[in-house]
Amino acid sequence: MPKERLSMRKFKEVLRLNFETDLSNRQIAKSCSTSHVTVAKYLALAEQAALSWPLPENLDDAQIENRLIEHVPRKPSQKPAMPPLLPLLVALGARIFLKEIVYHQTLIGFMIAISGACWLSFAGQSSADAPHPLLGNFLEFLAMVAATGYTLSLKHLSTHYSPLFLTAVQSWVGAIFFSFFLLSPEINIPTEIDTIPAIAVIYLGSFVTRVGKKYLVYVLPVFLLQCVSKTKENDQEQ
Repeated sequence: MPKERLSMRKFKEVLRLNFETDLSNRQIAKSCSTSHVTVAKYLALAEQAALSWPLPENLDDAQIENRLIEHVPRKPSQKPAMPPLLPLLVALGARIFLKEIVYHQTLIGFMIAISGACWLSFAGQSSADAPHPLLGNFLEFLAMVAATGYTLSLKHLSTHYSPLFLTAVQSWVGAIFFSFFLLSPEINIPTEIDTIPAIAVIYLGSFVTRVGKKYLVYVLPVFLLQCVSKTKENDQEQ
C-alpha cells in the first residue's frame, strides 16, 4: 500500500470525486486532506482492482481493502546484485582508459564481486515479480557498464571543465531530452506549483550545490589543517 494509507471512508470519497466530478488529483487531494501522490496511487490501485464508482453493494470494506492489497507491487526479496560492482568497474575503467593506478586489493575485490554476482544470478529462482532473474541481472550489469562509461567521461572532462559547467550541460540536455515526453497525451501537465518541493529544489540548487560544495572543498580542509597544527603546537609546548 502507499506510504500514506487512507481510511476506507476517505478512499471512497477519493473514488467518488474522481468519477463524479472533473476535479484533478491535486484538487481531490486538497478536498480530502491528503497528498496528490497518495490520490494518484490509490486511483491506480483501484483501476487495477477493477473498482469504480459506485462500488458494488456486495463488497464490504474488508473485501475492498483486500482487492487493493492484491494489486500492490511486491518488493523483490532478492537485493540487486550488480550495483556494488559499479565502483570496481569505474576503478578498472580508470586504469584502462585514464591510466590510473589500480591496487591488487581492487582486483581481488572485483573478482569476488563478479563471482558473487554470477552465483546470485544462476541461483536465483523465478517468481511472479522476477520471471527471468538471469536476464534481469544481465540487463542490470549492462546498466552498470553504462554508468561506468558515464562516470569515466565526467572524470575525464572534469580536468578540462568546471563541475558547475558539466552539471549545467547535463541538466539542460536532460531537460531537452525529456521535454519531448510532454507532447504525449497521457502526460498531465501540472497547473499548480507546490511551494515546498519548489523551495527544496531552489535550496538544493543554490545552497547545497554552491555553498555546500565550497564549504566541503575549501573551508573544511583548511579548518582540519588548522586543528592539526594547533594540536601539534600544544604537544610541543607540553
